[in-house]
Amino acid sequence: MYFEELAAEYCDLNVFNEETRITIIRIGRLFDIRAMCSVEEYSVRDIAQFKRITLANAKTVTYNGYLRYLRIIGDYAVAQGYAESNHFRTVKTGPVPAGVSKSLSDNDLWQLLSHLDDNKQRYDPVWFWLAVIKTLYFTGMRRRQLVSLRVSDLDFELMVIKLSHQGSKTYREWSIPMHSVLVGVFQEVMTKSSSVLDRPLAPSDPLFNVCWHNGRYKPCEQVAGQMRARAITDFFKRVNKNTGLNIGAHKFRHTVATRLCNPAEGAPDIFAVQQILGHTMISTTRRYVSMSSGRLTKVLGEMNLPNLAQKVLTR
Repeated sequence: MYFEELAAEYCDLNVFNEETRITIIRIGRLFDIRAMCSVEEYSVRDIAQFKRITLANAKTVTYNGYLRYLRIIGDYAVAQGYAESNHFRTVKTGPVPAGVSKSLSDNDLWQLLSHLDDNKQRYDPVWFWLAVIKTLYFTGMRRRQLVSLRVSDLDFELMVIKLSHQGSKTYREWSIPMHSVLVGVFQEVMTKSSSVLDRPLAPSDPLFNVCWHNGRYKPCEQVAGQMRARAITDFFKRVNKNTGLNIGAHKFRHTVATRLCNPAEGAPDIFAVQQILGHTMISTTRRYVSMSSGRLTKVLGEMNLPNLAQKVLTR
């Protein structure tokens, strides 16, 4: 048995999200190509070869992501008796530089929006991508949740957006407030989509489907009538290539967490941010937050010497 087959068997039994399934099987196939060994015979030397080839073409964080999934299917191989031990568990993940903010600065957002405004034809339909950006910025939802969003998930009376389990990483469902800016954004998207389809949007229709507005985009193969989440990733890759920026859909989640936890006035409510992002553990939300330099300066500026110490220094 090879690792792609092992990954497929594991996913058939244990994975309920189609995109996660595709990712795990792809990693299994990649290990087959780079390590060139079977599940029954692989060793730490094969993992070392996989690591060496991977790090020659990708960042450490990418290798770490591969290793985490390989550990999971390695556990499954042992449980099913396909392998005697899980060698992936004996290998450490690589160190990733910490301290670099993963959120977007004001300048990043300005450069992004200015570039799109100056290059409308290059990113046709630019109004669609601006709507995607605003939605990511004012909700912090994942790209998979965005493409899974249905018209019926919007409640304009209660000003609530339902994030369904179909697009959830943890297969959970929750609701978040609808920012007032998004009312006009969503209405514009629905109006233009209705015009292209020559019919009103049905409650079950996706809110965002770039395939309706530009034929060069391919629809999702797993979910009929839905755009691929990969299209959002590819859009930001094109922007980055043309601008030198480093922006991705997931950075908007970090941006939401960081900005809401660094309010201009008052104390941050990290529990509210946790609920908006849909994290099950507060520790996950904390990893998303970067403290602003202004807030750190303010906190440090409140440090004073005790009165007795000041008297000694002023003698």
